[in-house]
Amino acid sequence: MRWSATVARGRGPRGCGFSCLLTAFVLQGACTDPRPIATNDSAPPCYRCHGTVTNGNPAPPPVLWNKNAPPDAHQSHLRNNDWHQTIPCDTCHLVPTELGSKGHFDGERPEDAGVLRAELTFAGTALLDGAAPALDAGKCAGTYGHGTTLTMGGGAHTIPEWTVVDGSQAACGTCHALPPSAPHVQRSECSLCHGDVIDADRHFVNPELHIDGHVEVGTMACDACHGSDGNPAPPADTRGNSDTTFRGVGAHRQHLATSDWHNPVTCSDCHLVPAALGDAGHVDSPLPAELGWGALAQTNGAAPAFDGVRCDNTYCHGATLAGGGGDSTAPAWTQVDGTQAMCTSCHGNPPPDPHVQRDDCATCHGAVIDIDDHFIAPAKHIDGVVDVSGTFACNTCHGKRSEDPNIPQFWAPPDDASGRSSPSYRGVGAHQSHLKSSAWHKQVTCDECHVVPATLDAAGHADSARPAELTFGDLAKNGGADPQFDGVQCKNAYCHGAGFAAGGGRATEPVWTEVGGTEQQQCGTCHGLPPLGEHPALGDPTSCNPCHFFAGLTPDNPATHINGVLDGNFPCGSCHPVAPATGAHALHYGDHSAPPAATYGDLRVTPDYDVNGKPYYMFGCGNCHPVDEGFHMNGQTDVELYTPGVDSGSLKALNPTTAAYAGGGGTCANVYCHSTGQEIPSYIESPAWNGGGLASPRCSGCHDNPPQYASGGADSATANSHIMLSPGGDELGHFAGLPGYKYMGSYHGDPGAFASTVISCQTCHYESVDPTNTGPDGFYYLDTTGTYDLGGSNPYDCSWCHTGPTSTPPAKAGRAFSKAHVNGRRDVVFDPRTSLPSSVPLALPAGLTGRPSRPQWTSLYWSGASELPPGSGNDGNYWSAQLSGSGYNQATKTCTAIPCHIKQSNESSFPGARVVPLRWGSPPAGCGSDNCHQYL
Repeated sequence: MRWSATVARGRGPRGCGFSCLLTAFVLQGACTDPRPIATNDSAPPCYRCHGTVTNGNPAPPPVLWNKNAPPDAHQSHLRNNDWHQTIPCDTCHLVPTELGSKGHFDGERPEDAGVLRAELTFAGTALLDGAAPALDAGKCAGTYGHGTTLTMGGGAHTIPEWTVVDGSQAACGTCHALPPSAPHVQRSECSLCHGDVIDADRHFVNPELHIDGHVEVGTMACDACHGSDGNPAPPADTRGNSDTTFRGVGAHRQHLATSDWHNPVTCSDCHLVPAALGDAGHVDSPLPAELGWGALAQTNGAAPAFDGVRCDNTYCHGATLAGGGGDSTAPAWTQVDGTQAMCTSCHGNPPPDPHVQRDDCATCHGAVIDIDDHFIAPAKHIDGVVDVSGTFACNTCHGKRSEDPNIPQFWAPPDDASGRSSPSYRGVGAHQSHLKSSAWHKQVTCDECHVVPATLDAAGHADSARPAELTFGDLAKNGGADPQFDGVQCKNAYCHGAGFAAGGGRATEPVWTEVGGTEQQQCGTCHGLPPLGEHPALGDPTSCNPCHFFAGLTPDNPATHINGVLDGNFPCGSCHPVAPATGAHALHYGDHSAPPAATYGDLRVTPDYDVNGKPYYMFGCGNCHPVDEGFHMNGQTDVELYTPGVDSGSLKALNPTTAAYAGGGGTCANVYCHSTGQEIPSYIESPAWNGGGLASPRCSGCHDNPPQYASGGADSATANSHIMLSPGGDELGHFAGLPGYKYMGSYHGDPGAFASTVISCQTCHYESVDPTNTGPDGFYYLDTTGTYDLGGSNPYDCSWCHTGPTSTPPAKAGRAFSKAHVNGRRDVVFDPRTSLPSSVPLALPAGLTGRPSRPQWTSLYWSGASELPPGSGNDGNYWSAQLSGSGYNQATKTCTAIPCHIKQSNESSFPGARVVPLRWGSPPAGCGSDNCHQYL
């Protein structure tokens, strides 16, 4: 390309003779590539105006237009050198492609200076890392090349003067400190990290890699900056210090070095270990190095901290050990004399409670340390796990360690967990007195006072400080006891007599540490001898027989003593007679067999004991006394005649809530046993318990003989047909017997002209009265002294007939048969005899023939012979019948198959009879075809 005429005419440097110089100047390539003067009118090379061919580059000096210009740093940048890469022209200037390129020499010339100043257009490495270069007052500021943007800089001349070229601004330490400032490693051996650029003698082996926009860091081991010989742990530290008194050195080696007593500590336990030199958190901040605690240091919730002097609250030094007690749990980092690495530094030897107070570590930690305290597995020490080796019997830590570990007796101290054996120590005390086999009490097991752990580390075992927790078991709490231990005495425990109703023991709150035949271990300490209250007095105070089968005061079977149960053979009668020989007991319970049939709370009555009956009454104790055993042997005699919720089928259930015993007068009031026996009975106050009795006739003492109260009707609670009013107002009823001649009253047993049988209690209640207790006529007695007047017009009075010297009322009174008497029911059992006993005296009236053949008879002759009721017949002038096939329907209150009512029985077999059964409590309507008999 030739120089154009337009350019040639342009304004050029003063006195430079451009008319000939710029004839055909063409600028091709960079100014760093000087070219010779071309022939054929070629353009001159760059150094024709600035620089020389000798420089090998177009950079000044000199400059054509100012031969006297002072030296500057152009050549320091562009020429090849042995310590940095060549800085090309375009780093600071716009390199023209032609002589006349814009920005080459078309700027304003400062006339006063006489020089031409080239424009500065910084580019390339000058702008790296966000640099903003500027030349101001002869100084180059804000450039990458002079260290302005280095984060680890510290150079002495980061803003060099352009015209100072004496080398003072180009020495090591001018762009960055030597070594660079923190966080750069504070070591001046550059080759350790930058060996690809500089050698150990600080000779640049690759100058082109220096100030090239990259910090060349070679592949290196950690000990390149800290540590040595392949060990990254100082010494030396990053500043080259090797003495442990320097914080950068301290106890690094003591942690990372292979140890014969602890698990090696890794760098990551305290620091974030980088994968590469430039990783975040490595060399990107000033010293000291960051601490990024690892999992081991934070084990068990530790929150490690380092204040520059001491390492505090780390797992590694025992800060979080539940049983710690170490004397150097916050060690000084630069103190490495071994005093902080003793067995007692991190934890006590042994550790304090709740750790077992024994220093034979191998017993529990045998996988880590031997019996001579030599670590056989150092890697298991301070590794985040407390290694407890083997399966331990309870007597490993407490008890008889040399004995059979399978026998609970040897689990109990001595020795205690501190190795002490004297019972005066609370940890020993009376343990063996409880657990060892005894000749006088049940062996007490561990779980009666403690939770027995399934494993060594089970909750409640060794996880809290001593004393050991007390969690009293069922035996200690028996009978509602609330055991307590105040550190000296055991109180309110069943085992020592607390809560005994019949107690009286001398030492029911024993002192735990007093053992060996003291007053706390003798009969009479837990309960009196004999016990107090209602416990029977002992004829021989040295024997608990016959109830508890003791030989003297030694149980035959110790396991049954203090076992939560009052063991022994003590049926009713062992402590008091059954029935007691006091008051009216024998009248209410006449049985004296041994052993007694009755038991505590028994609600049975006489027929429940013997269905065949006895000649005496038997009322179980529960009918008059409590049925709850809690009232037994409670120090008092309880009479309880009403018990809510008692068995509804029992006699006691018939008593109202008002039933009571008057202790002063000794009488019972409002009890069913002494009542009329009705559905809604009337109550009679009983005779006095001590010395009272029923007046004769005794039957009248409760319900009259027979019961005499007006009937309220067949469906009422007062239904009564023993004695009642007829429609005509006459007293009549079963008590009067079968009617005699003309049906005018009863002439039972009358030796006169008219006679009939008596209807006595025996007739309808054969099992409730004693059939052997009869009068001269062979029948059961009635109360012949009574006047049975219900207010009718013709009151019935037995004294009408039973008067005079020959007709005195019978001397004997009626006698009930206990089999079915006072049993809570109104039993109807008809006389089962089928013939009139020959022993019954019967004087036939004059003119009468024959003798009744059946027990029920009348002198009335039955005219309808063909229609005789079943079980009846004519015997001469008598009609007689039997009741063996008769019954009573309690639901309908009617008799079944009974000949007495002839054709008014609901099981009449009369052909064509109109059956209208009589119901109990309804009076007959009179003599007629629809009543007792139907006249033909």
